[in-house]
Amino acid sequence: EAWLRDWVRDDLRIQAYIDQRFSGSLEPTDEELENYARENPGAFGGEGQLTPADEQAIARTGAMAARQRALVADWVDGLRRRAEILRPSR
Repeated sequence: EAWLRDWVRDDLRIQAYIDQRFSGSLEPTDEELENYARENPGAFGGEGQLTPADEQAIARTGAMAARQRALVADWVDGLRRRAEILRPSR
């Protein structure tokens, strides 16, 4: 039980750091919102089920999540390039 609690606490701490580190650069452009809507039509349910404001909110959330994933991946790649990573042998 303590192991699980520690694991969840670490995950929450990591997510809070990522949110803080990358939150300022996540606001999507209009082009990114349009691209997200075009590339993810299933995210909006059937036609006419959502208001335009709801569709925009879904597109904004999805585009921000995609941008955050890309920024984190680039950041981690940069860390790996600058570091020597040693893996213990089994």
